[in-house]
Amino acid sequence: MLNIDEQFLNRLKKSQTPLIVFPADWPGEAVAVSATLFQLLEKLGKQPTLAAPPSWRQKTWNFLPSLKKIKHQLESSQPLIISLPAKEAEVARIKYNYDGEQLKFFIFPKERPLDAKSVKTENGLPPHDLIIVVGAVDLDVLGNIYTDNIELFYKTDIINLDCQAENEEFGQINLVDLSAATISEILYSALSENERRLINNEIATSLLAGIISGTKSFKNNHLTPKTLELASLLIAAGGEREKIVNQLYRSRNFSTLKLWGKVLAGLKSELNSALIWSYIHQEDFKNTGANAENLIDIIDELITNIPEARVITLIFEDPEKNGQLKTILSASKNMDALKLLKEYKPQGNFRLAQALLSKTDKIPLEIEKYLDSLKQQLSTWLNI
Repeated sequence: MLNIDEQFLNRLKKSQTPLIVFPADWPGEAVAVSATLFQLLEKLGKQPTLAAPPSWRQKTWNFLPSLKKIKHQLESSQPLIISLPAKEAEVARIKYNYDGEQLKFFIFPKERPLDAKSVKTENGLPPHDLIIVVGAVDLDVLGNIYTDNIELFYKTDIINLDCQAENEEFGQINLVDLSAATISEILYSALSENERRLINNEIATSLLAGIISGTKSFKNNHLTPKTLELASLLIAAGGEREKIVNQLYRSRNFSTLKLWGKVLAGLKSELNSALIWSYIHQEDFKNTGANAENLIDIIDELITNIPEARVITLIFEDPEKNGQLKTILSASKNMDALKLLKEYKPQGNFRLAQALLSKTDKIPLEIEKYLDSLKQQLSTWLNI
């Protein structure tokens, strides 16, 4: 019986038109590993498609060549084929008409009339014969790529590639290793010598970017000797570490840095630093020239620099929504951002979620209520 790595490689070899997808919030490690897979599959003579919902984070990752080919929506899952007997009649032209209720095709022959009985219809093959899902705990986090194409996901074999404990193992092949520090390690370990020989400097850079992003530039607590060994191998293969670090961590614009200063000035901690929070006024966005999207970058920096924090939340007055009070919350492992925000109907996933706190002008009361709720839940989870 084939082991899981052999099953993975065997299924890749059989595929001709694989689809590679990652979560809608563009987690860096999943993006980089997906880009790596896209490049490897192209070198293996496949016709891969890379897809994810649009995100402002794409500009951060466009230094990886594969990301310039990404699609934000898929073609129809299964085409309808209309066949005519070419030997019996030649077609002069084809027109169609849609009246709001029916779509009609008008086929005009050159000479002899066409017999309706000779027209055949059939469903063509789906555009993808395999789906590779990278870094997703379930299919819902894929956003519209999944919800708009549920039938395709239902009928097509799925390879599930991940290292998160919350993964629901939804694939036919679940390449899920909870002991791995990064998804990059899982992918590299599964490759045979044949695929590893295809790793050039571009592929090495993509895979190394997954490691650097997944370990917060080698600063988190999940590093292993295997992680460092693979990073060394990829750098030796041409992986551009300096380029990656510059793109991911040294390319903050001036507006983000100014907003970062505002966040730091108001930073507060609760429950022995298990909860870190800050409040950003509408005027702070106006004065810095930043916007709410920049808060994601700031959250990433806080995660890297305050490893003891279990929950980091930024409460802000949305400058584009008339100052509506909102929050963005990041949860560490064994925490669930969606559950922490459940009374506010959050959007996102268990790692990072956003929610509307209030549309009223009673901001201090809403903030106090929100923080009390978080502290109560955290105290229960952490037995404080």
